[in-house]
Amino acid sequence: MKEYRNKIVVLASSFTIDDEQNVEQTQAISLLTTRKIPFEVVDAFDPTMMKRRTQLQKLMPDSAQYPQFFVVDDNEVTSYVGELGRLQDIDEDSGLSDSVIGAHPLIMTWERLLGAGYRNKLLLLISTMKVCRKQHHRQDRAMQILRAKRIPFDTVDAADQTLIERRNELFEISGIRGQYPQFFLTEKTGETHYIGDWDTIENINDTSGLPQAMIETNPGAVTWDRLLNAGVAM
Repeated sequence: MKEYRNKIVVLASSFTIDDEQNVEQTQAISLLTTRKIPFEVVDAFDPTMMKRRTQLQKLMPDSAQYPQFFVVDDNEVTSYVGELGRLQDIDEDSGLSDSVIGAHPLIMTWERLLGAGYRNKLLLLISTMKVCRKQHHRQDRAMQILRAKRIPFDTVDAADQTLIERRNELFEISGIRGQYPQFFLTEKTGETHYIGDWDTIENINDTSGLPQAMIETNPGAVTWDRLLNAGVAM
């Protein structure tokens, strides 16, 4: 699972005589919890939350009833999302295939709303100098896989004279020279670690395609989500 940069704010009330409102508040909390969506609840009935409640009420329609939903981004800017029906629409659209979502940039999904992203990213050491057909096939295939999976990555071309210093740094990290492609992980801390060669990436991709239940029973299995969130410390 990607990390979410933003979170949902639920404006609800612990004091209500409206059964429908109670049901909707319960449904909302259940949905967000089940989907592992980061959220906080602002209780409109809690005097200690009066200031925050007033801020949120200024963003929503005057006639709106509880619960209401907002998103807070990583700059602490709060925006209005809508009522429970809007949240349910987002949840339903999040289940569409990647190809459909990718072809329709206006479809709102959890990942788009919450600014999903990975902590870390891959670094590919390749060479555009034509030496080996197999090498170029594997380089191209690796980049196709990463783009298809929407994996963040950068490339360093070993044949680029302006990148010689960086290339040599990567050679030192991997202990391997003149073989491509090589794969590294750049962690959020800025540290770079050698991951492996083409076979390693192919294995990670295959493992990532296994049923989630199988992955969860094998904590040592390396998947894209685990590698790009936990890094080499997983």
